Amino acid sequence: MLSSRLMSTLLACSLSLMSLDSHALMLGERTVADAAQVANATLALNGAGIRSKAYFKVYLAALYLDKLTNSVSDILADQGPQRLQITFLRDVGGGLLSRSMQEGLDENCSESEHAQFAASIESFAAMFGSLESVHEGDVINLDWVPDTGMVATVNGRAIRDPLPDREFYNLVLRIWLGEHPASNDLKQRLLGVQLTG
Repeated sequence: MLSSRLMSTLLACSLSLMSLDSHALMLGERTVADAAQVANATLALNGAGIRSKAYFKVYLAALYLDKLTNSVSDILADQGPQRLQITFLRDVGGGLLSRSMQEGLDENCSESEHAQFAASIESFAAMFGSLESVHEGDVINLDWVPDTGMVATVNGRAIRDPLPDREFYNLVLRIWLGEHPASNDLKQRLLGVQLTG
């Protein structure tokens, strides 16, 4: 017969595993990882959702943070590592992707911010324009790495030098989390407000 101490340990382990499983998320046929490794830190899934346009599912976005929150201001104030991950659900041309990112920045950027970050905005849009296309299943990670900057990768391959300004990374996050996000529904899901369906 198992000792009471061993039973307690097994029960605690089971509850711990159940807690971890509760953060995993199924979206359509895809499982969203409940954690991501960025800058030697393990980040937790804050939320995830699908970006649709004209009835087509375009990509799945997931936000990973070191402290879970549904507050945009808390996310933008955090100086620790973060990841915005985009997994494509269909093929998209690089030019279209670049224009979409540019429009997202323009929608959530004041005139003074546009002037301040003009060079970074141009580099960011050109980064996507340099891709001939992305294909279903491709993954773009936009990581904030403290003391390095924003590191952008496609399927694990860096697609440009890091952009060092945290304020600009926040501007990029506002494409999805700003006052005029790519999708209001996706914004809420990234903030962990809706995690079903």
